[in-house]
Order: sequence, then structure tokens, then C-alpha cells
Amino acid sequence: MQIIHYLVQAACFFFALLTLNIVWENVKGYGAEKKYGYCLLYLAGGAAVFALMVALTNLSSRLVQ
Repeated sequence: MQIIHYLVQAACFFFALLTLNIVWENVKGYGAEKKYGYCLLYLAGGAAVFALMVALTNLSSRLVQ
């Protein structure tokens, strides 16, 4: 059961880094084009995905205990 917990944590970490990379590239691109509304949307979406990853990690921790 502990191995599932570690796999979920590793997957969430990978997807969090991937999300950060996608958000940064899009914010950087839209910032250069001065489309600040899209920058805010990507930042909000990135925060939502990050919160989902934290929730999944907490859920896996609770299931293992």
C-alpha cells in the first residue's frame, strides 16, 4: 500500500512540474504580446491544477494510514 502512496506522490510531482512549465511558457508568450487577460487565466488554471495535485497527495496519504 505504501508503494501506491509513493507512486501517487511522484506522479503529482511530475504533473506539477509539467503544469508549471506550461503555465510559465504561456504567461511569458502572452505577456510579450501584452495580452494580460490570458496571463491571468493561465495563472488561475495553474493554481487550480496545483490545488488538485495537493488534494490527490493528501487523499493518498489518508488512504495509506
